[in-house]
Amino acid sequence: MANIELKNISKVYRSNVKAVSDISLNIEAGQLAVILGPSGCGKSTILRLIAGLEKADAGSISIDGNIVDNILPENRNIAMVFQTYQLYPHINVENNIAFALKMNNLSKSQINARIDDAAEALDITHLLKRMPHTLSGGQKQLVAIAKTIVREPAICLFDEPLSNLDAQVRVDIRNKIRHLHHKRNWTTLYVTHDQDEAMAMAQNIFLMNKGTIIQAGTPFEIYNKPANRFAGEFIGSPPMNFFGGTVRKNNGSIAFMINDSISVTLKPDLDKDKYLDQKTILGIRPEDIELPDNNCSENTIKAKIQSLEFHGHRMIVYLKDFFGNEFAVNTKVQTQLKPGDNITLWLNHKKTHIFFDQ
Repeated sequence: MANIELKNISKVYRSNVKAVSDISLNIEAGQLAVILGPSGCGKSTILRLIAGLEKADAGSISIDGNIVDNILPENRNIAMVFQTYQLYPHINVENNIAFALKMNNLSKSQINARIDDAAEALDITHLLKRMPHTLSGGQKQLVAIAKTIVREPAICLFDEPLSNLDAQVRVDIRNKIRHLHHKRNWTTLYVTHDQDEAMAMAQNIFLMNKGTIIQAGTPFEIYNKPANRFAGEFIGSPPMNFFGGTVRKNNGSIAFMINDSISVTLKPDLDKDKYLDQKTILGIRPEDIELPDNNCSENTIKAKIQSLEFHGHRMIVYLKDFFGNEFAVNTKVQTQLKPGDNITLWLNHKKTHIFFDQ
């Protein structure tokens, strides 16, 4: 395993398209880190720069403290799994997995031992004699992963390897990747646009947008302490709800005023002076809006139910308040609720976030 450090990395493509801009990040040896962000934000470019498939226009990349900017890809001890399976169609699974090992002149016994080990770890031993065209998409991707891990690299890079697969297959393979990482302790950098995938797999997440790192932290930190509106909106399903308004003095205290009418108490630890009289946005997760008890009168909002989604033990209620703000509530199943109902809801002010309106 090896650590990876990027310092002030920038990459500009033709037509002055900035893929990444002044990126700095550090991935500890043995860590499973995820770069998360929307399509086109520069995630895959970072992987290709680390692998040596492209060269940065500025900054430096170090592996285990050694700058690798001028080192060829084949000499970086890095293996990469792509979105496409990249299997040789004319040879069977076993020979696909063995191909790189034969090129490195390993003995037959070494090759067989590594193939058996990888096939067992990924539960594909029964596929070794099959041809690629007879495999499902999930099976092909498992073979592609096996081709990577038999090389025993110091660093494994995954470039959205599950995006073409069905939901249940994605869950199964991501669990296998996570298990492999914990067992073999390789440094792993995984790129995805799927926030569920990132939250389920990562020890550390680098959230990207428009070529920059928006926030870095554990899944818990990213979810519960979003750095800005983008972080709150991109992470979570349904995403965080947002209400426009202003932080103002109200009846001797400082509160967030939604549309100058609804008062929401601010968290005790919030730097209130920073936001006072500024145009701001209140963010709150769907699970932090609840049906109030009979004694609750503060931090409430009235709204009309637009639609309901049933999700087994939970339901998502989509609403619109009387100012036109649309928001969602993730709650226990409430069989008495129906579209068109006017209801009162309580906002858990201890779970709110204030962002500047940008």
